[in-house]
Amino acid sequence: MRRLYSLIFIIGLLISTTVSAANEDSLNIYLQKAGTAYTRNEVKSSIENYQNALRLDPKNLIALKNLAIIYVTREEYNRALEFLDKARKIDSTDGEIYNTIGVIYASLGDTARAINGYKRALAFQPDKVVAAKNLGSLLIGINRLTEAIESLRQALKYDTTDADLYFMMGNAHLGIGDFNASETFLDRAAAMKPGSAQFLYLQGVVKDKLAKQYEAESAYKKVIEIQPNHFDARQHLGVIYIMTGKYPEALAQFEEAVRIKPESDDARIALGAAYMYNDMTQKAKDVYDYLQSRNPEAAKRMMELINPEQK
Repeated sequence: MRRLYSLIFIIGLLISTTVSAANEDSLNIYLQKAGTAYTRNEVKSSIENYQNALRLDPKNLIALKNLAIIYVTREEYNRALEFLDKARKIDSTDGEIYNTIGVIYASLGDTARAINGYKRALAFQPDKVVAAKNLGSLLIGINRLTEAIESLRQALKYDTTDADLYFMMGNAHLGIGDFNASETFLDRAAAMKPGSAQFLYLQGVVKDKLAKQYEAESAYKKVIEIQPNHFDARQHLGVIYIMTGKYPEALAQFEEAVRIKPESDDARIALGAAYMYNDMTQKAKDVYDYLQSRNPEAAKRMMELINPEQK
């Protein structure tokens, strides 16, 4: 997840800085052509035009920073760092430079340097939400949740309209066990992006934690409407149906879960139990026999699920 967020959060820089009014100045024409080419996915042309711009102005920060971003998206990180080093020598206080450096090191798995890059970006430009989001995402990924919350809280001071900020805040609070705070942030995120299966799924999880089964059920159903093959949503929804005595509905969810992930022992354990709850003993036995041959411990867990007193 960390890398996905990082790449998403830097692309806006490239597009926003390359759109300029057409004029007769060759430098601006090259910059405009480069940006237009990139938006059309004509990467080679974009690189050539930025390089032409640099021939006219070797210290042009737009060209240097955007070439770095292009090479990041191509996973040519050393090449990207070359352009960023040149840019940093021109302006050592440009937060966007350090944000991209953070992205590179996060992609390379060097979390210490990535964190340093993001923090330097925020030190120079604390209102740059993109760096705060990247830092928060990385800190969540390495389970430094309290630090993530602080970074994201600072970002919310500058932008209260970013759904990703609320989602990540909800995720971090969920991780530290503050379910009420998590629910508040995730409800906000899901309301802002009602079509996001990722947001709705985590919203369902926290509703589960708070024993709000009806609301959790609603969230998981929405996830499945958006992504019918969402394994975890079907598993969670099946459990809710078991707990509320809706055994045929639970069976349908676990059957789908096994279809989606036939290699999952957890899904088959739940399916076997659902067969028993629905008085389909032969099918339950078939699942048990399969698990017994594949993973005896899983077969034991299935029986414990059906008969808790056997534990």
